[in-house]
Amino acid sequence: MFRLVDVAIPPPLERRQARLPSPPSALRALPVVLAGLTSLAGVSLARAAEGDGVPSVVQRGPEMVVTAARLAQPVNESLSDVRVITAEDLAGAGQMSLAEILRQYGGIETSTTGGAGQPVSLSIRGASTAQTLVLIDGLRLGSATAGTTALEHIPVNQIERIEIVAGPVSGLYGSDAIGGAIQIFTRQAGAQPASQLSLGLGSYGTRRIDAAHSERDGAIDLSVAAGAQSTTGFSATNASAGPFFYNQNIDPHRNSNLSARLGWQWADGHHIGVSVLDSFAVTYYSAGPGPEQRNRQRLSQYAFTSTDQLLPGWSSQLKIGSSRDHYADEGQYSDYFETEQHQASWQNTVQVPTGQVVAGVDYLQDRVLSDTPFTVTARDNRAAYVGYTGAIDAHSFGANLRHDDNQQFGGANSGALAYGYRLSPQARVRASYGAGFRAPSFNDLYYPGSANPLLKPEHSRSTEAGADLDFAGQHVSLTAFENRIHDKILFVYTDPVNFLGQPLNVSAARTRGLELGWHTELGGTRLEARGTLQDPVNLDSGNRLPRNATVFGTARASRTIAGYDVALEAQGSGARFDSLTQASERRMGGYTLFNLAVAHALGTAWQADLRWNNLLAHRYTQAYGYNTPGSNLMGTLTWRAP
Repeated sequence: MFRLVDVAIPPPLERRQARLPSPPSALRALPVVLAGLTSLAGVSLARAAEGDGVPSVVQRGPEMVVTAARLAQPVNESLSDVRVITAEDLAGAGQMSLAEILRQYGGIETSTTGGAGQPVSLSIRGASTAQTLVLIDGLRLGSATAGTTALEHIPVNQIERIEIVAGPVSGLYGSDAIGGAIQIFTRQAGAQPASQLSLGLGSYGTRRIDAAHSERDGAIDLSVAAGAQSTTGFSATNASAGPFFYNQNIDPHRNSNLSARLGWQWADGHHIGVSVLDSFAVTYYSAGPGPEQRNRQRLSQYAFTSTDQLLPGWSSQLKIGSSRDHYADEGQYSDYFETEQHQASWQNTVQVPTGQVVAGVDYLQDRVLSDTPFTVTARDNRAAYVGYTGAIDAHSFGANLRHDDNQQFGGANSGALAYGYRLSPQARVRASYGAGFRAPSFNDLYYPGSANPLLKPEHSRSTEAGADLDFAGQHVSLTAFENRIHDKILFVYTDPVNFLGQPLNVSAARTRGLELGWHTELGGTRLEARGTLQDPVNLDSGNRLPRNATVFGTARASRTIAGYDVALEAQGSGARFDSLTQASERRMGGYTLFNLAVAHALGTAWQADLRWNNLLAHRYTQAYGYNTPGSNLMGTLTWRAP
């Protein structure tokens, strides 16, 4: 007989092969965030009144995005809910982690299981980490055994920009994009030579150093970046985690990383390039009483790219690459899991009278190396896709279709349709429908003793309708959505005492909600906010989906005062449950956090930054039994070549 049981939820890494289930969500609060934003807006309006009283117009500008349609288009013409974290945003973020940046600037719900280097999970519209595609420069980087990407080990100092698409994009990218896609773009050479060196010190014994240089010399472009970070950290777990996980020892972490990119424009309209990214981390974690466990994890990626203008209206890009995720445990438990992902993509973009057509083929081979005897250690996936993006007068259209042929489960079709209508130069409405899927992980299919090789892919159906408005110097975006997932994979216990069971396609989920984005500039103060109101439900039980709040959001106000760039941030979340049955003892309360960031130029080449996170030292929980940072400071001194 199968049962759902309440158990402590472990970090989402291969080391937790027991595969204990993940938990549901609840409701509550963001009012403090909105109240704080209203206060800040009031101050800004007062300042504007002291001047000319006319708020400046927010320029969304020629900001280009590529993830939503797999081709370059202005962000304000995309029919998808696209969020862009720019280089300017990343500079203002100071020394925040990638999870903190995604939460503050991208409006994504995230959970951490401890401090730096500890596992991070995220949720877009109720979809889990495994149901969200992560790309780095167009290539996948992740673990085929766990089915997730180790976001905690992607170094922020290597990132130039981030694009987030909410809603399924499987019609362009295939598996894993049920909830959306996050594409991370690493540093590239700009038009002018640039050099940078940063030194940082902070709470919990944090130290870091980052350096980068890029330049162009005729037809050659070069970009190099490197960094290192260490922190003594704090204990990742508390007594609520239970004896199997709890250990009061602190959990240090260190990371070193490197990236390099070399390109050559060998003829007009023809460019080739090679790139490498490497991140190596050592992280201690709690695994009950006794010596601390330690894991070593290396993420690496190598790629060759050829971009060619074949004809005046026809461009082509060939990308061949390999990604590697190597994870090894040392201590009471010793094991290793390594994923190699060999990838190739050939994409063609053709201009047509009303827009652009994109068509291409993808190839992905997953290979697993481990001291755990998986019954299958490799699988291939071949795919073909076609998409169209265009406009006729005030009407905008988007469509894509993809077929994947997977060695394990056979064929899968996915796609999307989108329509937009511009009511005026300042107002547009849009609607879309999409179908996506997620392939089961190697752990789900082939892990010895607790696998199910008969699993089918998870499938999703998503609809959304939205409006984008520009008025009185403000930009407002409102999106209503519904995301349904069926054939959802859930680990079902036959023997909860001994953690015996197997994953089954037995669950279904639905998330309905509203997302609101707003930004403006008033009297020299830039104000921005994003909030989500949602109902993420397991349709089988009626309970909330794991670690999902019914309301969460962020707000930020930034201004230059006497030569200092000052930003006040707020992050709010309603209550959640870390329990499949919404057990009251596993309820995690809502919280609101405030951060302060200050930057000051010291002459033409130097800049000092100070970030104070969790100003009010609020105690909060994002994963049951796991600690979160208290009030903490980080100071950074940066030199840039004048």
